[in-house]
Parts: sequence; structure tokens; C-alpha cells
Amino acid sequence: MDEILNRVRTMAHVQCENLDDKMAVYSNWSESYEEDVFALKYTAPHQAVKMLYDVIDNYKLEENCDIIDFAAGTGLVGKCLREKGFTGSVDGQDGCDAMLRRAKQYRNTFCCILEPGAKLPVELTSNSYDVATISGALSPSQVDVDCIPIIIGAVRLGGYIVLTTRLNPSNLQYVERLESEMKRLELEDVWVSLSKRRIEEFELATDDSEKVNDSKYIPGVVYCFQKL
Repeated sequence: MDEILNRVRTMAHVQCENLDDKMAVYSNWSESYEEDVFALKYTAPHQAVKMLYDVIDNYKLEENCDIIDFAAGTGLVGKCLREKGFTGSVDGQDGCDAMLRRAKQYRNTFCCILEPGAKLPVELTSNSYDVATISGALSPSQVDVDCIPIIIGAVRLGGYIVLTTRLNPSNLQYVERLESEMKRLELEDVWVSLSKRRIEEFELATDDSEKVNDSKYIPGVVYCFQKL
């Protein structure tokens, strides 16, 4: 177990000198990724899907809607959706082709980098999806806060955006920036907050410095917004 936690800590949050090196790390991780995050008791995809089904139940979103999953990895959000009986279409975006090749649940996959100023495929900028999700990738070493408007841009007016992130000590400064950006976008009537849910047992802490209140788990948070 210690070996897996060390591998997750190294792979997920490694600081690389350039993007190619970062993608090489994720490519090497793709074979053991799902086994590793299962051992980590990683709940981000499940929490995102649970929040989405709250939207389906409470806001009459059709269950056969179109979803784009950003930073999709090997497609765990898609797997969770199918396990729930979801009948709509799910597309996925990720910067690592080796990860996406394992995302068998997805209709279309887009291998491209999610970063500020990036030129993305037209499908991801056409305001056409009913829902956008991003689970587990909102952290300093992964997806920049300034990418939030890009994610919103994939969704139609009236559509929904579901996001998750960690609340471990090393991510709190990022979360502060993230929530500041969320608030700015809300004040500018880009979207409106529908729900924010704290999850106490989000995933296992990978080392003692990340523990909160002596728990072996780190907490996380799930947000849901509607695009205006």
C-alpha cells in the first residue's frame, strides 16, 4: 500500500520542466492508474456523478443528455455514469493519449492540452454540451484556475458544470483562487451556483502532511453551476 501511495503522490503531482515530460509521466502511469486510484479510495468521479444525478432529479435534466468530461484520464467518470444507467453520450478530453485510449466508455475523445490560451477542437468551444465535468484535476500541478472559462465555453446556455477538487493543506491556496474565480464569474452573470458539497472522505492522504484532523482521509469538495 505504501508503494502505491508513493507512486500516486509522485505521478499525480510531479513538477516537470515541460509539458512533454509531464505527458510522459502520465503515459507511463496509464497502465496502473485505475488500480492505484482504487487503492487510494479515490471518490472524485463518483462524487461528480452523484452531483450530476442530483441535477437530473432536481432540475429535470434529461438523462440522455450530452456530457463532456475534461481531464478525463482513463474515463472513470464515464464508467461511473454507465454504472448508474446513464444513456446519453459522453465525450472526453485529456492531454495524455495513453490515458484516453483506455476510456472505452466515451463516444469521442479529444487529446489536447487544457491550458489558458490553448486552441481546442471546435467541439469543445461550441457551447453545445448539456454538461461539463472535471473531477480530480483541479490542482496547481494539473489544470490552471484560468481554464474555468474554457470549461464553461463547452456548455450550452442553461447547461451545467460539475467540478471537484481536494481540500488537503497543499491545495488550499489553489482552492482559494478557484473560488475567487468562481465568484467573479457569478458576479458577471456567467453562471450561477446551484450546490457546493464538502466530502470528508474524498481520498486517502498520500502522506502525513496532507492529513486533516488526524484522519487518514483528505476532504474534498464538489461544486455545481448552471450557465447563464
